Amino acid sequence: MKKCFIIVAIVLAILCAVAFAIFFHYWQQPSVKYLLTMGGYLPVYGISITEERITVNNKTVPLDIYRKKNAHSNTYFVLFHGLTPQAHKHPQLVQMAKSIAFATGMNVIVPKIPEYFIKDATLHDVKQGIRALYSSIVRTYPGHYRTFGACLSGTVMLSAFTILPQNIYPEKILLFGPMFQGDTIKGTLFEKYFDVDFLVKLTISSNMSMFSPEEKDLIHKAMMSANMGITDETRMKQILGDRLFRDISIVTIDEEYLKKTGARTLLKNYKAIPNCKYFILHSKTDRIIPFDEGKSLFNFLKGSGTFSEFLGTELLDHVSGRITVKGFVSELKYMKHFFDELFEGDSY
Repeated sequence: MKKCFIIVAIVLAILCAVAFAIFFHYWQQPSVKYLLTMGGYLPVYGISITEERITVNNKTVPLDIYRKKNAHSNTYFVLFHGLTPQAHKHPQLVQMAKSIAFATGMNVIVPKIPEYFIKDATLHDVKQGIRALYSSIVRTYPGHYRTFGACLSGTVMLSAFTILPQNIYPEKILLFGPMFQGDTIKGTLFEKYFDVDFLVKLTISSNMSMFSPEEKDLIHKAMMSANMGITDETRMKQILGDRLFRDISIVTIDEEYLKKTGARTLLKNYKAIPNCKYFILHSKTDRIIPFDEGKSLFNFLKGSGTFSEFLGTELLDHVSGRITVKGFVSELKYMKHFFDELFEGDSY
């Protein structure tokens, strides 16, 4: 009996050693480090965060830089935030910045986009602002660049880059939930209009001529007061008032606005698609931009001869960033391959 216990103990010890060796092997890979820390399953440590300011068009713009201690990298990953009151301090963006820096050793820059907070700013103003901001960052911090944008903001980022010189164009671009066709999603949104998040309705309404300047002021105030997650419609009604809240809830979607902001229209400004690697991640349960939009953009870029990777996932949508254990395990190999490609050559 004693001999059996000894054999069992030895076998268990061997199995534990093998399991540890396998974990250690995978833990050394940037993609696995990123996924585990971004999902909140393992902690991030050894990351310094500095708040800095740069000059853009004679104005001072704040940004945060995340650096891994003892990593000596001249590669920068710029994360552009969307239309959110938290701006570059959005908790999910902060977690993403920490996870990328920790997993790869790259420097991560998260700037504030001032144009999102100017109530009368047009789409053209935002594009010019992003282009000038990115150009100033590259001049201030010379090195190799990658960028990230999500949803409509990711599509606008692509448009903002249309006239960038190739020598400062990002070498890799990561997009989450981008819009491609624009006008063709009108039907999809209209059919599900009462199901989409109210922030989408606010964004669309803010660019429509049917609302007065006073109403647009209230719309902008409501947009800037939105918190993470599903938008609190009771809070929105308090800010907007019953009549304006009702009008926004049932308004007809502006087809021209959607058409102008789709990547297909925006990418027509390129004489040729820039020499860049594009990575597109899109949720199959996206409540804002339909899944087919990201897949269509991937097919377009692939057809243009560019390097493109696409991953459809059920782990995330636009209003929740938490990854479930079940979903993580079932999609791990696909996520790992996607981020292996994204981080290739960028580990320091």
